[in-house]
Amino acid sequence: MILGIYGAGGLGKGICNLARRRPDEWDELVFIDDMATQDEVYGLRVLSFATFQDAFGPADAKIAIAQGEPADKRTLAERVRAAGYRLATIVHPDADISPDCQIGEGVLVLSGCYVSAESVIGDDVCLMPHVGIGHNVRVGNHCQISIGCAIGGYATIGQGVYLGLSASVRDRTSVGDGSIVSQGACVLKDVPAGVVVMGNPARAIAKNENGRVWNEAPKGGDARE
Repeated sequence: MILGIYGAGGLGKGICNLARRRPDEWDELVFIDDMATQDEVYGLRVLSFATFQDAFGPADAKIAIAQGEPADKRTLAERVRAAGYRLATIVHPDADISPDCQIGEGVLVLSGCYVSAESVIGDDVCLMPHVGIGHNVRVGNHCQISIGCAIGGYATIGQGVYLGLSASVRDRTSVGDGSIVSQGACVLKDVPAGVVVMGNPARAIAKNENGRVWNEAPKGGDARE
């Protein structure tokens, strides 16, 4: 089975390192990058998505979405699935995930993560290193959970949410679809959809009007239409 890592930037390199820990699972690793200026990164071939499709069919390959921007994650996941490919779920060997959790397709779990009992992680979610998720938590599709985040039991994280470095979400609270929880923020009450919150306790400071965390062009994979 071929693994295509969609995004040759920093997160893509991290996913490459993770995949290399399981060499028996993959016959070859390649980067997919629609704005590539190099033919090789990290010792791997770099292909556009069109070239990747010519080289590897859906029966022979899975794809990991290596993008930190939730809007781009969604766009690329939809593109990949429309072409008939499945998303690759890759879990670091030292992650501690309760056996009764539900883990969706395309979930990437990096080192030191903990996911407690009966939690549900949606499709195309990335848990960066040292994320802690309590029991009975629900995390929606296309979320990016940054390094060191903590989510308390029975909390609900909507779709396309970005949790910044070391952000925390109190048990039994919710973060609405498309919201951004800034670095170090402490969520103590429900966060509505489509807002940016920061501080301790977290408070809304703006609307997420363009539906993005970063405004610059995506790196490692062109998710623009």
